[in-house]
Amino acid sequence: MLIAVGINWSGRRQILAVEMARGESRSAWKELLVALKGKARTTSISAGQLIYNFPRPGSAK
Repeated sequence: MLIAVGINWSGRRQILAVEMARGESRSAWKELLVALKGKARTTSISAGQLIYNFPRPGSAK
């Protein structure tokens, strides 16, 4: 099982995705991260960090 965790603007951890996988292979993680990127609303780079903004559950895209 793969679990992607992020940090919100308040500094609290937030689960971004949970996926069943046969293991923690590079291809399994890549597939999960590509899927997450596809769900992101916007992408920006700030102070050398990649930032994805995900819509909150129930919000319009």
